[in-house]
Amino acid sequence: RSRHESLIMTSNHEFYNGKLKVFPSPNNDRSDSNLGLSYKHLPNTYYDRGKSRTNPEEAQVVAEAVIEHARTSPQLTLGVATFSIAQMQAIIDRLELLRREHQDAESFFSSHLEEPFFVKNLESVQGDERDVIIISVGYGRTIDGYISMNFGALNNNGGERRLNVLITRARRQCVVYSNLTHNDIDINRTQARGVLAFKRFLKYAETGEFDIPKLTGGGSDSLFEEEVAKALQSLGYIINQQVGSAGFFIDMAVVDPNQRGRFLLGIECDGASYHSSRTARDRDRLRQQVLEGLGWQIYRIWSTDWFNNPDIELRKVVAEIEKAKSKTPDKHHHNSALKGKPKTQPILERTKETKEETKPENSHYQEASFSIDYYGFEFHEMSYEDLGRFLISIIDIEGPIHRDLLFKHITELAYVNRIGNRISYVLDDVLRIMKNEKMIKSEGDFVWLKSNNLSAIRNRENFQAQFKKIKYVYYKETEAAIKQAIQGSFGIKIGFIPPLAAKLLGFSKTSEEIRDTIHSMITKMMKKGALTDRDVIIPCD
Repeated sequence: RSRHESLIMTSNHEFYNGKLKVFPSPNNDRSDSNLGLSYKHLPNTYYDRGKSRTNPEEAQVVAEAVIEHARTSPQLTLGVATFSIAQMQAIIDRLELLRREHQDAESFFSSHLEEPFFVKNLESVQGDERDVIIISVGYGRTIDGYISMNFGALNNNGGERRLNVLITRARRQCVVYSNLTHNDIDINRTQARGVLAFKRFLKYAETGEFDIPKLTGGGSDSLFEEEVAKALQSLGYIINQQVGSAGFFIDMAVVDPNQRGRFLLGIECDGASYHSSRTARDRDRLRQQVLEGLGWQIYRIWSTDWFNNPDIELRKVVAEIEKAKSKTPDKHHHNSALKGKPKTQPILERTKETKEETKPENSHYQEASFSIDYYGFEFHEMSYEDLGRFLISIIDIEGPIHRDLLFKHITELAYVNRIGNRISYVLDDVLRIMKNEKMIKSEGDFVWLKSNNLSAIRNRENFQAQFKKIKYVYYKETEAAIKQAIQGSFGIKIGFIPPLAAKLLGFSKTSEEIRDTIHSMITKMMKKGALTDRDVIIPCD
């Protein structure tokens, strides 16, 4: 149905696991109002919550848009969908008055007999499709500035399915009218899945982006974080702690007082041990790039700086908050003609590295540590975009990694107890796409990123027994352990090598499988010249 990818992108992302095959549009210019999804902000209109339960000015603007379509694009079929029956009737009433004034547009309303013009609410629009769909939200900010977080049927069980129907009716163009922005929808005040999905749809319509930060309700991880939070709160700032975004967690986020659904600044509190940890710094460099790519502004506070000069550090972070606040447009004066290009990128686009960086040669195996929240969906129903992003984050830390271990770790981070056939199928499909898009490299069941060091020796002593097997170690890492085991020996009997190499890899016992694997690898290394008889003395039987 969709002649432009933006018309189906939200539903594909939210409801169809990214499985819908969407043909790319040659024109992604969001300023082109004749194709795709667009958003019309009406900041000077108000929802009459206590009386008519309509937005009269919005109804008037929508009725005028219908007349304009009838006069300028009569060849295209048109439908209007509203969030409530009351708003539907308000639009019909105003449209009847305008039709009397604009007789030159009247022929449109009697044309397209197979797909006539309609005005329907979201509960009755099922099965209809038109070239152009206008959506009138109606619900929103009252004249007193209050937003109730009540969006009619979206707040009920199954509201997300109603939304999915509503936003997929258009073939060529969908225009959304509302006095709200996605930042006006406060996820602290609702858990309705339909409302959360609407916030993501509205964000995509406005910006071309999907990610919505998730509040965990968790507290500080350290006394340091608690002190920073209390200091900022004492100055009147609203602080949320442990905020999740794109699968990562930010120590604290400063809430925009004018738009409670928006964060001004993300704050990370880093300790002295972190400051000296190259692995942690490398990991969080990518993490910060992902978050900043989603629109976050991140500010870091070092514990040593804070405890040495708390007043100076507090002034610095306050200055960053105020700078971020000064860049925020007044919520009542948004430009309704949003410009820019929607981000219709592949699953995840990695920043190109200017040089190859490697992890320490000998270290304990570092496991990815973040939480995955899939907003009430089944795990296998998550979008391919989100799954790809989470897989990349794990591979960046743990690559090269075996497919089975990768699947185990992503499901553990999502608190899934069992990897069934559906989950395996979806994850394999995502990996296949990532390989085809050359986002990851692979050999057999192992995958990695360009930035991974394939021969770094990692100690697996803390692994669960089921995954503490030599087959889950990439062969180049095993080769590196073999070389280190014989380094400086100028000759060592083959029988002594497996226990030494296995110990470097974190295996306390040398099983028959480990011994056979390492013996076989030594033979291969000698055949290709990676080892010589100077390194190894083969004992005579």
